[in-house]
Amino acid sequence: MMRGIIFALAFALVEPSFSHGKTYVYQYEGVILTGLPENGLAKGGLKITSKVQIGSVGQRKHLLKIISPQIQEYSGIWPNAQFIPARKLTRKLNAQLSKPIEFDYSHGRVGNIYAQADLPENILNIYRGILNMLQISIKKSQNIYELQEKGKNLRSVSTYSYAIRNTEGEAVIIEVVSKETHQFTPFNELDGAAITESRQHLVFLESKEQSPPVPTEHLAKRGTLRYQFSNELQQMPMQLTRPSNNDTNKIATALENLIQMNQERAHPDAPRRFLQLIQLLRSATLENLQSIWEKNARALDHSPYMQSDPFLRRVTLLAYGTLVNKYCATLRVCPDEALRPLHELVVEAGSRGHEDETILGLKAIGNAGQPSSLKRIQKLLPGFGTVAGSVSNRIHIEAVLALRNIAKKEPRKVQAITLQIFMNKRAPGSLRMKAFIVLLETQPSLPLIVIVADTLSRETNIQVTSFAYSYMKSLAGSSEPELQSLCLDGNPYPQLSHSQSPGSSCLVKNLLLLNFTRKIYKSSVKDVIAVMGINTPLIQTGVEVQLKTSAVIPVNFTARVNLKKSNVKIERLPWQQEDQLFSARSRAFAFARNIEDLAAEKVTPLLSREEFRLMNSELSLVKNSTLDHQDAMEKVLPLAIPRGSVCSAEDTPDVPSPTVHQACTSSNTFGVEEGANANIFQLRFKPSESSLALLKWGKNCQDYKIGAKATTGHFQHHPAVLVKAQWDKIPQTLKETAAIVADQLAGIAFMLGFSERHQKSAAHQISVIAAATSQRTLDVVVKTPKHVFSRQSIQIPAPLPFNVNSPSVQQRGLLVFADLPDIISATSTAECTVVQNQFTPFTKDSFEYQMPEGCAHVLVQDCTPELQFITLIRRSAESLVVQLYLPYGEIEIQATTKGKLQLFINRTRTPIASLPFSGLRSLVIERSDNGLKIKAPELGLEKLSFDGKEIKVAVVPWMAESTCGLCGRSDSQRRNEYPQPNKRSTNESLKFAHSWLLPGENCKDDCKLMKRTVKLEKSVKIHGQESKCYTIDPVLRCQVGCSPVKTAPVVYNFHCLPADSHANPSDEQLISANFGQKSEDLTGPVEAHTACSCPSECS
Repeated sequence: MMRGIIFALAFALVEPSFSHGKTYVYQYEGVILTGLPENGLAKGGLKITSKVQIGSVGQRKHLLKIISPQIQEYSGIWPNAQFIPARKLTRKLNAQLSKPIEFDYSHGRVGNIYAQADLPENILNIYRGILNMLQISIKKSQNIYELQEKGKNLRSVSTYSYAIRNTEGEAVIIEVVSKETHQFTPFNELDGAAITESRQHLVFLESKEQSPPVPTEHLAKRGTLRYQFSNELQQMPMQLTRPSNNDTNKIATALENLIQMNQERAHPDAPRRFLQLIQLLRSATLENLQSIWEKNARALDHSPYMQSDPFLRRVTLLAYGTLVNKYCATLRVCPDEALRPLHELVVEAGSRGHEDETILGLKAIGNAGQPSSLKRIQKLLPGFGTVAGSVSNRIHIEAVLALRNIAKKEPRKVQAITLQIFMNKRAPGSLRMKAFIVLLETQPSLPLIVIVADTLSRETNIQVTSFAYSYMKSLAGSSEPELQSLCLDGNPYPQLSHSQSPGSSCLVKNLLLLNFTRKIYKSSVKDVIAVMGINTPLIQTGVEVQLKTSAVIPVNFTARVNLKKSNVKIERLPWQQEDQLFSARSRAFAFARNIEDLAAEKVTPLLSREEFRLMNSELSLVKNSTLDHQDAMEKVLPLAIPRGSVCSAEDTPDVPSPTVHQACTSSNTFGVEEGANANIFQLRFKPSESSLALLKWGKNCQDYKIGAKATTGHFQHHPAVLVKAQWDKIPQTLKETAAIVADQLAGIAFMLGFSERHQKSAAHQISVIAAATSQRTLDVVVKTPKHVFSRQSIQIPAPLPFNVNSPSVQQRGLLVFADLPDIISATSTAECTVVQNQFTPFTKDSFEYQMPEGCAHVLVQDCTPELQFITLIRRSAESLVVQLYLPYGEIEIQATTKGKLQLFINRTRTPIASLPFSGLRSLVIERSDNGLKIKAPELGLEKLSFDGKEIKVAVVPWMAESTCGLCGRSDSQRRNEYPQPNKRSTNESLKFAHSWLLPGENCKDDCKLMKRTVKLEKSVKIHGQESKCYTIDPVLRCQVGCSPVKTAPVVYNFHCLPADSHANPSDEQLISANFGQKSEDLTGPVEAHTACSCPSECS
């Protein structure tokens, strides 16, 4: 809680007033100081002293005038140092501060304030501060007032004391003392607070029997006591910049300096110079900026620096387009000058036939999003301009996409353009689909949607039709009201009643064999600055804390990645010269500066300056040593990599020089060997559900050790990971570094938005909890030995590769990432094949199985609750059919006995000659060899190929152990059992295959089979009791009214019931009793029906 305002009244009051015909003279003093609360430390501040005249000039109107103002600055050790007069600033402001103002005053309350129109707002705020002391809103029967409000890192308390004297029937304010204290505690709640203290003192001197002179100038209404910002927010608190006529040259010089000083590496002074540039740009006029642009735009575009860095040039042009968009957002018409560079870029690139340049210009024009660009875009679109015929379809597509932002201002014009392109059947399908997307983004009216639907009903390009249908269906699932008109009905999934098994849903990328050499010289500098105090365009005082970091990474390395051998090898040569890798400097000081005398800035250190530096020579452990290099390898690598050295001679020779630094990694362990002497640096990493990393170094890796452990689970019902680091003994330099970091950590955390509380935890330990509250947000808690920092809903740049709220992730938490090592260690993606009656699953030796005619089987499916895909196969006398069901559609491939293929997309026949086909979420259908191939990697399906005789299926690595069906689990590990839908496993291939058969509903269906529990024909004794037994798993039987033509013996497990129980329980009764989960009492063969004959009149 924060104490707000306390009024302490000297004695019982009547309402204060100022009599008409009198002038009241007061002595005023206002002081503001910022610093730490203890004496003997530096503070920065400001003092204003003056006389104040107040008088009544009407019924409620009053006049206030400041006489002889004096401004003084403070920067020194409190309270020993003296305030220093700011004479130049006082002279500059004297004329403005001496201008009288009027204010409404009645019953102790200040109303509207009136001043000359040209009086700066920051000067008027000084008047407001004085008038605030006259604001008295009280009751006669109460003399203590207390207000409270909640706060976090800022505590404030204000006290106002009034002395009022009754004289000749009027209440005159004799003295007012106010004190406001604002305590800022970014570090913790107990200490370390910075304080800004404001004191004002108003003392009555005399009254004169004369009215104050009424101003002859017109006084405009300028608000009330509420503080009014002028351009303080544009003024950075860490520097004062005087506007001048030379700002154009200053900006140009600052730009050039930043370019030159950061070409090789980031210069330590770059952040300060950049802030200076921003401040110059903020204070520059439009004419200044236009002049700079005209002088430098063309030169910058052709400069060697820009040309040598295409990425920088691309970013600059795209950013310029965005700036034009923001600049023109407040204008009725965007000026041609702003868009001319982009328009000229497209024209010039087109005349030279530079396709990539043209596309870049179109993207920048799209970012600008101005209707005046429409004509230039239309020239590049088929059906609108002659130029369109001479450019590629890539340019056509980018021209269509450039209409997206323009549609926000001119939706009808964009609708007309995109509809014409969409209805142009001679245009490429890819262009028409992009036009369709832009058209729907314009929120078309219902009549326009009817036109689109009518066009689709007569569309001959199945790729366009399927895409449009799928896209509209995906939009229909949106909760946005404007998309509800696009609603479509239909469920592409069949009704499958078999159960599913949970699995992982994490995402990794396939790694290929790589061998590359790179020289990297990356550097960065970062300044973190915190300021508390006064910030105006005229004067700045307060305290400032700076943390400056600089990092350089000079690396010349060779890396080799070999998945077949499950290893990664990195080699680097030692640094050739000493260099500073990392430095951190902190500085805290009190300051006072004013715009009229910047050279007289006063700075007083608040705390001692701290600095930490790390040189590459401190990390390089290679020294002159007689220790044999091979001995070092033998001593370290067996410890670092329990499975043996992955830096083997089979991959590449190890370089004979003992100064080569190596890092080796395998999928299950990670080790590093550094140097060739006894001072070995060793790191071990063993990933699992509870991963452990161990870092040891020093002589024989025994001197120092740091351990880290990562575990997964749940935090406040969200999937989470906990990382905990512990240490026993570490070098003194590292201790000193840790102490510096600890001192700054709380302040840095606060600046990053973390809240903090003081709480002691285990010493020599740091832990971090990250909980996924959505696919794009994390809650983070950091525990150090003395503090706990936390922040909620941290936005992450890319979505997590799984649905945080899905049942599988809710059950396993972030254990989904524990599958990463096994996924990467796979030498290749597991493949499942079917050739005639020969089935080869992902995880077991092949088996023979003749599918019952007309009955569909689940070949492979996503067995997580997300159910992203299902693949079915069905054989008849005339054909073999493969069906793929996805969340947004259905694909079917039919092969006749002669091997001819037919393709159906959403039950519409698609000519194979029209392939390739692209759909939503990475779906691709293409011709491959003599067959067809379907890819949907975003959904987990790497490929599904079919040439009429052979079927091949592969899933992406992150689907490991997440598939089921006749192909089994896709983890490449050989097993002796087959998984069934009920999560039980069996050694019987026929029983396994029957479990994945989808029965028909009646005898009219193509599949004449159903599944039912079968009773053992003979009675048996179990534990001495007569019992009747039933198969735990359902058995294939012909539909009611049909008779078996073929049967096959299959071994099933039975569960037995007492003979005197229900006479003959139905399948429904057995299912309701969870019979499929009962224990096994005996095993025996059962004749399963595999072919049936049904009369034509069956029902």
